Amino acid sequence: MNSIESLITASHEHFDLTSQSDQERLMKLTERLLASQTGIQALKKVAKQAPLEFRLAVMLAESRYILQGIGQPVSIGIVFAMWGEHNRLKPKSVGNPHGEDSLRTKLSQLDWITRDTGVDWHLYAVDDGDPMKNGDIARDMIRDHPLAHRVSVLHLADALPA
Repeated sequence: MNSIESLITASHEHFDLTSQSDQERLMKLTERLLASQTGIQALKKVAKQAPLEFRLAVMLAESRYILQGIGQPVSIGIVFAMWGEHNRLKPKSVGNPHGEDSLRTKLSQLDWITRDTGVDWHLYAVDDGDPMKNGDIARDMIRDHPLAHRVSVLHLADALPA
Protein backbone atom coordinates (compact mmCIF):
# COMPACT_ATOMS: atom_id res chain seq x y z
CA MET A 1 0.00 0.00 0.00
CA ASN A 2 1.51 3.38 -0.96
CA SER A 3 1.63 6.29 1.47
CA ILE A 4 -1.40 8.10 -0.01
CA GLU A 5 -3.49 4.93 0.24
CA SER A 6 -2.41 4.51 3.86
CA LEU A 7 -3.38 8.13 4.59
CA ILE A 8 -6.80 7.52 3.04
CA THR A 9 -7.26 4.34 5.06
CA ALA A 10 -6.31 6.15 8.29
CA SER A 11 -8.63 9.11 7.58
CA HIS A 12 -11.90 9.55 9.43
CA GLU A 13 -15.31 9.96 7.83
CA HIS A 14 -16.52 12.32 10.57
CA PHE A 15 -15.06 15.71 11.47
CA ASP A 16 -16.13 17.70 14.53
CA LEU A 17 -15.40 21.45 14.39
CA THR A 18 -15.63 21.57 18.19
CA SER A 19 -12.90 18.95 18.61
CA GLN A 20 -9.37 20.27 19.00
CA SER A 21 -8.02 16.79 18.32
CA ASP A 22 -9.96 16.61 15.02
CA GLN A 23 -8.55 20.01 14.04
CA GLU A 24 -5.00 18.91 14.90
CA ARG A 25 -5.38 15.59 13.10
CA LEU A 26 -6.61 17.40 9.97
CA MET A 27 -3.60 19.73 9.99
CA LYS A 28 -1.18 16.82 10.42
CA LEU A 29 -2.83 14.98 7.53
CA THR A 30 -2.61 18.09 5.36
CA GLU A 31 1.08 18.50 6.20
CA ARG A 32 1.68 14.86 5.24
CA LEU A 33 -0.10 15.38 1.92
CA LEU A 34 2.01 18.45 1.22
CA ALA A 35 5.19 16.56 2.13
CA SER A 36 4.23 13.64 -0.13
CA GLN A 37 4.99 15.72 -3.23
CA THR A 38 1.91 14.15 -4.85
CA GLY A 39 0.38 16.53 -7.37
CA ILE A 40 -2.82 18.26 -6.38
CA GLN A 41 -4.74 16.87 -9.35
CA ALA A 42 -3.82 13.31 -8.35
CA LEU A 43 -4.89 14.04 -4.77
CA LYS A 44 -8.20 15.51 -5.93
CA LYS A 45 -8.84 12.45 -8.05
CA VAL A 46 -8.35 9.97 -5.19
CA ALA A 47 -10.19 12.25 -2.76
CA LYS A 48 -13.49 11.81 -4.59
CA GLN A 49 -14.09 8.45 -2.89
CA ALA A 50 -12.09 9.15 0.29
CA PRO A 51 -13.34 9.88 3.82
CA LEU A 52 -14.34 13.44 4.72
CA GLU A 53 -11.15 14.16 6.65
CA PHE A 54 -9.00 13.30 3.62
CA ARG A 55 -11.18 15.43 1.31
CA LEU A 56 -10.83 18.39 3.69
CA ALA A 57 -7.06 17.92 3.85
CA VAL A 58 -6.83 17.89 0.05
CA MET A 59 -8.77 21.17 -0.12
CA LEU A 60 -6.42 22.71 2.45
CA ALA A 61 -3.38 21.43 0.56
CA GLU A 62 -4.74 22.88 -2.68
CA SER A 63 -5.34 26.25 -1.02
CA ARG A 64 -1.79 26.23 0.34
CA TYR A 65 -0.37 25.38 -3.10
CA ILE A 66 -2.32 28.28 -4.62
CA LEU A 67 -1.08 30.77 -2.03
CA GLN A 68 2.49 29.57 -2.40
CA GLY A 69 2.21 30.24 -6.12
CA ILE A 70 1.36 33.93 -5.74
CA GLY A 71 4.33 35.75 -7.22
CA GLN A 72 3.85 39.22 -5.79
CA PRO A 73 2.93 40.54 -2.35
CA VAL A 74 -0.79 40.66 -1.66
CA SER A 75 -2.65 42.13 1.30
CA ILE A 76 -6.09 40.79 2.16
CA GLY A 77 -8.71 41.62 4.73
CA ILE A 78 -11.05 39.00 6.09
CA VAL A 79 -14.36 40.02 7.64
CA PHE A 80 -15.67 37.75 10.38
CA ALA A 81 -19.27 38.74 11.18
CA MET A 82 -20.08 37.52 14.67
CA TRP A 83 -23.87 37.61 14.99
CA GLY A 84 -24.91 34.68 17.17
CA GLU A 85 -21.32 33.43 17.47
CA HIS A 86 -20.90 33.82 21.26
CA ASN A 87 -20.94 30.06 21.93
CA ARG A 88 -18.75 29.18 18.94
CA LEU A 89 -16.23 31.90 19.86
CA LYS A 90 -15.53 30.21 23.19
CA PRO A 91 -13.81 26.83 23.57
CA LYS A 92 -15.85 23.67 23.92
CA SER A 93 -16.68 22.81 27.53
CA VAL A 94 -19.35 21.04 29.54
CA GLY A 95 -21.28 24.31 29.73
CA ASN A 96 -20.57 25.17 26.08
CA PRO A 97 -20.85 21.93 24.06
CA HIS A 98 -20.91 23.80 20.73
CA GLY A 99 -17.78 25.82 21.43
CA GLU A 100 -15.25 25.89 18.60
CA ASP A 101 -12.77 28.49 19.89
CA SER A 102 -13.49 29.81 16.41
CA LEU A 103 -11.61 33.10 16.48
CA ARG A 104 -8.35 31.65 17.75
CA THR A 105 -8.79 28.70 15.37
CA LYS A 106 -9.23 31.10 12.43
CA LEU A 107 -6.07 32.95 13.45
CA SER A 108 -4.06 29.73 13.54
CA GLN A 109 -5.47 28.62 10.19
CA LEU A 110 -4.74 31.94 8.52
CA ASP A 111 -1.23 31.95 9.92
CA TRP A 112 -0.63 28.42 8.66
CA ILE A 113 -2.03 28.87 5.17
CA THR A 114 -0.16 32.14 4.52
CA ARG A 115 3.16 31.18 6.14
CA ASP A 116 6.09 31.63 3.74
CA THR A 117 3.86 33.14 1.05
CA GLY A 118 3.53 36.69 -0.25
CA VAL A 119 0.15 37.04 1.43
CA ASP A 120 -0.27 39.49 4.30
CA TRP A 121 -3.62 39.42 6.06
CA HIS A 122 -5.72 41.17 8.66
CA LEU A 123 -8.90 39.81 10.24
CA TYR A 124 -11.78 42.18 11.00
CA ALA A 125 -14.00 40.65 13.67
CA VAL A 126 -17.27 42.58 13.47
CA ASP A 127 -19.78 42.72 16.29
CA ASP A 128 -22.84 43.47 14.21
CA GLY A 129 -25.10 44.29 17.13
CA ASP A 130 -25.55 40.88 18.71
CA PRO A 131 -26.98 41.31 22.22
CA MET A 132 -24.46 38.78 23.60
CA LYS A 133 -21.62 41.33 23.17
CA ASN A 134 -19.57 39.23 20.77
CA GLY A 135 -17.11 42.08 20.24
CA ASP A 136 -16.23 42.07 23.93
CA ILE A 137 -15.93 38.27 23.92
CA ALA A 138 -13.66 38.40 20.86
CA ARG A 139 -11.46 41.10 22.38
CA ASP A 140 -11.07 39.00 25.55
CA MET A 141 -10.32 35.86 23.50
CA ILE A 142 -7.40 37.44 21.64
CA ARG A 143 -6.06 39.78 24.33
CA ASP A 144 -2.84 37.78 24.86
CA HIS A 145 -2.80 35.90 21.55
CA PRO A 146 0.48 36.17 19.61
CA LEU A 147 -1.47 37.12 16.46
CA ALA A 148 -3.64 39.76 18.15
CA HIS A 149 -1.91 42.47 16.08
CA ARG A 150 -3.56 40.94 13.01
CA VAL A 151 -7.08 41.42 14.39
CA SER A 152 -9.31 44.46 14.68
CA VAL A 153 -12.50 44.03 16.66
CA LEU A 154 -15.06 46.42 15.23
CA HIS A 155 -18.53 47.33 16.42
CA LEU A 156 -20.97 48.02 13.61
CA ALA A 157 -22.86 50.43 15.88
CA ASP A 158 -19.76 52.67 16.01
CA ALA A 159 -19.83 53.07 12.23
CA LEU A 160 -23.61 53.09 11.79
CA PRO A 161 -25.09 54.55 14.96
CA ALA A 162 -28.61 54.51 13.51
